[in-house]
Amino acid sequence: MSKPEITAMSDADEIERHPCPRCLVEPGSPCRSRSGTVAGTYHTGRFAKVPRLAKLLRAPTPTDRVPERLWRPGTPPPAPIPADTPATDIRVAYARCSHLTQELQSQLDALAAHGIPREKIFAEKVSTRVRVRPKFEAALEGLNAAARKGNHGGRPPVITDDMLHTVLRRRANGESVGDIRPALIIPTGKRKGQHPSLASIYRALAEHEKRQAYPEAVEQAHADFAMLQAST
Repeated sequence: MSKPEITAMSDADEIERHPCPRCLVEPGSPCRSRSGTVAGTYHTGRFAKVPRLAKLLRAPTPTDRVPERLWRPGTPPPAPIPADTPATDIRVAYARCSHLTQELQSQLDALAAHGIPREKIFAEKVSTRVRVRPKFEAALEGLNAAARKGNHGGRPPVITDDMLHTVLRRRANGESVGDIRPALIIPTGKRKGQHPSLASIYRALAEHEKRQAYPEAVEQAHADFAMLQAST
């Protein structure tokens, strides 16, 4: 039987949220060897702090950290948000099909897979020619009510279109996301001047792939919104 090893990029990210008690590197960096290079594995006292990895015998450093290269400090992860901090990221979703015989569940499942609670998904079966769509208007009213309280739907994108173009172009040339990340600089917001997290880059790539896979759905959503705005 082969020994269990970490395989997901998120495992390495989670390990690196902790300082290493052996090589004393700060959060945001891979472990450092005695010779001053990136260690080939994470030290046990560090990866054991991640409960689901605590029983592993070893935790190899992912190739995008370039083991044996001269070690340099990485970007510290952002501080965790306290649990009692009021949320300002209001996420609602709208799903629609234009005929009663059409299937709607796949849209609901896809939205739920993106972390949107079922009670925040407004769904209906109504023709495109119908101008009054109760569920769509309810979704917009929910966002408007939140905005009146100072909460606004969505969040400023960490990955801009220019940054995404850079990622896509360099990935097409065979570069890894880890290699591309240092060249990306957040232009606005609280993290202005910092590098985006790997999770943000992968999230932007997933959204891009979704837009490429379902262009009709994205176009229809924009058309629905424009029609509603024209009727108000």
